[in-house]
Amino acid sequence: MAVAMAALLCVGLYLRHTTVRPVEKTWRDGSSYRGEWWRGMKHGWGEWHLADGTSFRGEFVCDTIHGRGRHIYADGSIYRGRWHKGLRHGQGSLCLADSAAIFEGTWQADSLIYGEWTTDSTRYEGAFHNFVPHGVGVMRYRDHNVYAGRWNHGQRHGVGRQQNDSTRLFEFGYWASDSLCCPEGMKYRYGDKVYGIDVSHHQKSITWGDLTLYCNRRGEVFPVGGEDTTYLQPVWFVLMKSTEGATYQDPQYRRNVQMAQTYGLVKGSYHFLRTTSTIPDQVNNYIRNTVWHPGDFPPVLDVEIDREKVAEIGEERLREMCLEWLEAIEAYYGVRPIIYTYTAYRRDFLTDKRFNKYDFWIARYVHHDIKKRKKPKRPDNWVVWQFTDSGKAGGIAPRVDVNIWDGNLDKMKRYLDTHTR
Repeated sequence: MAVAMAALLCVGLYLRHTTVRPVEKTWRDGSSYRGEWWRGMKHGWGEWHLADGTSFRGEFVCDTIHGRGRHIYADGSIYRGRWHKGLRHGQGSLCLADSAAIFEGTWQADSLIYGEWTTDSTRYEGAFHNFVPHGVGVMRYRDHNVYAGRWNHGQRHGVGRQQNDSTRLFEFGYWASDSLCCPEGMKYRYGDKVYGIDVSHHQKSITWGDLTLYCNRRGEVFPVGGEDTTYLQPVWFVLMKSTEGATYQDPQYRRNVQMAQTYGLVKGSYHFLRTTSTIPDQVNNYIRNTVWHPGDFPPVLDVEIDREKVAEIGEERLREMCLEWLEAIEAYYGVRPIIYTYTAYRRDFLTDKRFNKYDFWIARYVHHDIKKRKKPKRPDNWVVWQFTDSGKAGGIAPRVDVNIWDGNLDKMKRYLDTHTR
């Protein structure tokens, strides 16, 4: 009774203030324990060897494995990580002896729920159920194929994309029981039109494995809505808010960068210009907090200062601030930045010949009829056109800005290779 009460009092707790003593014990079945002991129980740090060949070295609470520890199973498999009341729970890794497979990540009640699975021929990162991919995840195969999207009990099932950069294979859409379902009447090829989104904390948490855009049978993405989900376009690139002014960093930026990289999307990062901070401070804010690699979109300066503020500081002062940021960023990265603004703003404030060498990301919205969609004028030097701020994307609950690249996928890759490598 006393032992039972003690066990109840210390369930889930490591009573370090308790007086423990070291012991060495061996039982009749051949099992043994060497470590800290309290009131007839394994309690604290110890090594436990069982008669069937299994062993545990780590923390115990009231005779139960609880805390950190390494468990060697009878077949030679090894688990290292956290435990809770005798079950694998928390961060840990399991190395299987018979297959050289490694499972590593977050465990809950003895099951891996999210993490990585590595074998000689594959590497998977994502959600699990019963040690097979289930939910959202990315599988990389030895033959350079990569599948990113939904899984169901080990099979590709739901929205997903599979690609192979070496063979230029690309498949996208709804998968069912490991097979891609192609809708009838589809009159476009993936990569002929290249769509992307731009995101910040306003889009909240994104389910990246469900990321998709809805379009008509010609492959034209709807500027509003997305109720018709028959035809899909992949998201090829993601432009993310990184910083604003001298001190602000977008709270979702780091996760957005990580997930864009995981899912093989081209990424870019933009800075929102403020006139209330010095340009050197704004440049430092961007450089300190932005992740940029060769092959990403060039750094972007977002210029949309209120017209009243422009009138207050003067148009020339606005232009000088823009140029100061652009030149400092180009000097640091060795890459010429892109300017984001909208059509009227470009016309009214940024037509100075000093801006002619810069490419633009232009906002010009079409909210209803796709047939009436008009591209920005060619003198705008645009490479990306933001054609709606009311788009609907799978995997994102709020409305989202949708963009299109000026050309096909090959043209975008050539641009990035030429401008950012």
